[in-house]
Amino acid sequence: MESFAARIESLLNEKILLFQELVEILKEEKKSIVDIDVDKLWVFSEKKQAVASKIEDIRKQIIHILDEESIDHNMAVSTFSVGKVIEWIRSDEKAYLNQINVTLILLKKKVHALASENKKFISEYLGVMDELIGTISNIGDKAGVYENSRFPKRQKKTSYMLNTEV
Repeated sequence: MESFAARIESLLNEKILLFQELVEILKEEKKSIVDIDVDKLWVFSEKKQAVASKIEDIRKQIIHILDEESIDHNMAVSTFSVGKVIEWIRSDEKAYLNQINVTLILLKKKVHALASENKKFISEYLGVMDELIGTISNIGDKAGVYENSRFPKRQKKTSYMLNTEV
C-alpha cells in the first residue's frame, strides 16, 4: 500500500497541474477580452469552474486521507491548508512536500494576479463603453455636453447602460 506521504504528494502534484491549467486558461481569457469575443469568455468561464471543482475534489481527497489516518485535523474544504497537512508528515518526507507547497503558493499568486488583471481590464473596458454610450446618446444631460468651454460639463459619473458583474 502506498504511504501516507506518497498519497499526499501525488494529489499535490495533480493540484499543481490544475493550477498550471488555470494559469493558461486565464492567459487565453485575456486574449478573448482584448478581442471582445464573448462566446469564448463563456467557454473560459466554464473551464475555470471545472478546474476549480477538480481542485476542490483534491482537497476532499486529502481530507479523506487524513481521516483514514485518524489525524485530528479540524479542516474542511473551505479551511484546507497544505502547510497544516505537511505538519502531520514524518520529517524525512517533509522536504519535497514543502517544495511542492511553495510551488503551489507561487501558482496561486499568479492565478490571483491574472484573475485580478482580467477583472480590472473588463471593468475598465465596460466603463469606457458606458461613458462612450452616454456621450453619444447625451443621456441625463439637459444641456449639451460642451457649453462655451473646452471641457465636458459632466460633473458626476453616471452609469447609463452597462453594469458589470465579474
